[in-house]
Amino acid sequence: MDQTIRSLITQKKYYSTNNIARSLGETRKKVNWYMFNHPNDYSLVDPMEVGSGKQKLLVWKLTQQ
Repeated sequence: MDQTIRSLITQKKYYSTNNIARSLGETRKKVNWYMFNHPNDYSLVDPMEVGSGKQKLLVWKLTQQ
């Protein structure tokens, strides 16, 4: 699962939980659990980076290492 998520996110700069779940054929709950439990690999995007006025988005990016 990790390699497929990495390949999806490297194709674009950011990827939402819904799009990842749809691409993998998994549920959003399972994808969110995986992403939140791997904070060294993935991080949430600041809403202003995406251009949204919301306070919190479930859009992910790779953490720079």
